[in-house]
Amino acid sequence: MSRCVRLVEAPLPPLDGMRLSDLRGWHLFTYTQLYPAVLGSMLYDVLHIGPRWGCLQAIELSIAVFFAVDSLHLMRDLGSAEFSQADWIDTAADALVALVMGIAYWQVSDRRVTTGMWLVAASVCVFWAYHLRARRRHPIVIRWYSSVAALAVGVGTFATLFPTVTAPLAIAAWLPTVCYGWYVFRRAPAVAPTRQTDA
Repeated sequence: MSRCVRLVEAPLPPLDGMRLSDLRGWHLFTYTQLYPAVLGSMLYDVLHIGPRWGCLQAIELSIAVFFAVDSLHLMRDLGSAEFSQADWIDTAADALVALVMGIAYWQVSDRRVTTGMWLVAASVCVFWAYHLRARRRHPIVIRWYSSVAALAVGVGTFATLFPTVTAPLAIAAWLPTVCYGWYVFRRAPAVAPTRQTDA
């Protein structure tokens, strides 16, 4: 004998249309559409591994991993995906980071490694400015972001020495990613709770 199960859905909030001043709409767009779209496009491109996969793709992969680590940091350490912690500055800064990182990736794909790495540094400067705010300020965070930005600028400058993409350049391109990953997975958990309670 079969049993019928009736699903009861929670009522949806009334739809009153999207407005430019609707923080909730922009917040949802940034964290549920923009971040996944940028990361997904990077991974879709770089994971197409074939016979021509080489040093350039290794640099692209470093940027994709950097952005993936940043996504995890936003969601788990900073709680950015939670609307209860949302504000206009955080949401706009994160949207800007997603766009700049996407442009950085595609600059590298077009063999403009210097421009791409300098754009990675620019996105880290957005992180840095974001953490200068009183509710997020922490000296450890400022030092780590300064180091990551300096490494990205250094790699971009190093790239000007090479007419083509070489193995030393591909290895150097991983330095900002490794440094940022070390911060996120080893240092950020120790300082993030303080920032969240100050929020």
